[in-house]
Amino acid sequence: ILQLAGHLWGDASEIPKNAFGNELRPMAPRTFWLTAPAWLPALLGLGATLFRRGLRSWPARDLFLLIATLGFLALAFAARRFVDIFILTSALLAGGLWTTLAGGKPLRALLSKSPLGAGTATTAILACLLSGLVLVWTDLPERFAKQSYGGIYQPAVERLDTLAAADDVVYHPSWQEFSILYGFRPDGRYISGLDPVYLYEKNPRLFQQNWQLSRGRGRAAYRILTSGFGARWAFVPKRKRYAKLQVTLAKNPNIQLVWHDDAASLWFIPPPGRPGP
Repeated sequence: ILQLAGHLWGDASEIPKNAFGNELRPMAPRTFWLTAPAWLPALLGLGATLFRRGLRSWPARDLFLLIATLGFLALAFAARRFVDIFILTSALLAGGLWTTLAGGKPLRALLSKSPLGAGTATTAILACLLSGLVLVWTDLPERFAKQSYGGIYQPAVERLDTLAAADDVVYHPSWQEFSILYGFRPDGRYISGLDPVYLYEKNPRLFQQNWQLSRGRGRAAYRILTSGFGARWAFVPKRKRYAKLQVTLAKNPNIQLVWHDDAASLWFIPPPGRPGP
């Protein structure tokens, strides 16, 4: 809830929603609801424990579990890796709370003793587990499919390796391209997408300039690429989100299109007075 509130109303609301992946930015509403299989059983278990036992009668073991879980969540919040640890700690808390409520009794005994309470809790847990399985079977394959397209950029990266010097800085418009560049050319130097959170917090002005530039709305593209990032090359995938950036680079007389195919384009960014490759 803190992550969601920070994303909507806090300082984090200034960060463009599509600048980072879900694991790097404050939790967006869609991500919040997608993680319901993790936090909903924990919330129900917490509410049921408070309703049944009250805060004063909580066993020390449960309080320790709650404190440990909150500590993990605080660590996740500070580390900006919230979603990853959030799911694990929510599952830990939910499992501990529901085991305590069950008192070590089998499910059949609980259902016969308290059909309404045990049945409601069991149904809620099963619903969360089912939604989690549906998410795994539907969302994860799509994510892996999106990540498997890196091979189409291999010719562009291999061509970049023949054109760029080993110490030339290569600009890429978003952090997603770094794994492709590093995977096919691990000895290169790349800039702008390695750590967008660091860039945002260290130099907000350059972050905003880069954000506008990557969307083709930036002014003084040559100055941003040379003075801001020290780049000598730009690697730009031919994706819809970068179409305006391609136009912006093409219109700049100081930036030269050197190579392109159906997947990506390579642009040379010479310093003043230096000829092209």
